[in-house]
Amino acid sequence: MNSSKQIRGVLRLASVLFLAMYAVSCRTIPPLPAVNLSEPGWTLYQGQALWRSRQDVPEIAGEIFFATHTGGRTVLQMTKAPLPFVTVQTSGESWQIEFVPQQRRFSGKGTPTPRLLWIHLARALNGTTPPVPLKFAQTESHGFTLENPTTGEMISGFLNE
Repeated sequence: MNSSKQIRGVLRLASVLFLAMYAVSCRTIPPLPAVNLSEPGWTLYQGQALWRSRQDVPEIAGEIFFATHTGGRTVLQMTKAPLPFVTVQTSGESWQIEFVPQQRRFSGKGTPTPRLLWIHLARALNGTTPPVPLKFAQTESHGFTLENPTTGEMISGFLNE
């Protein structure tokens, strides 16, 4: 009889844990609101960028667009003609990223994984120091490099106002 009570207790605990995990995993963060870059407060930059996803792969070249708002919002987009390749938005602690060719979108709050290098680039260009192990550098000629030395992923380029 005692083992039957233990089994029921374990099953109840497993059910509670399953429901808790299900409730947390179903919680989604709503997308950030659409951006109107013609509103006052936006500063726009355009340039060129190179992206390498790993140390042993060739770089992809494209055009880069970066916008920052006095309220702290940012928009970053790399385009590989004729379509956007990646689009990032940040607002305070909220962020979202869309990899357009793969039709994949992620969003969250707080500091994202270093694997989402594009979000860290938008934040770094807006003055936030990226987390370890990422390394960010800017040059006097409006250039920048953000690298993850662990994976070899890197984004480098320049922006002009």
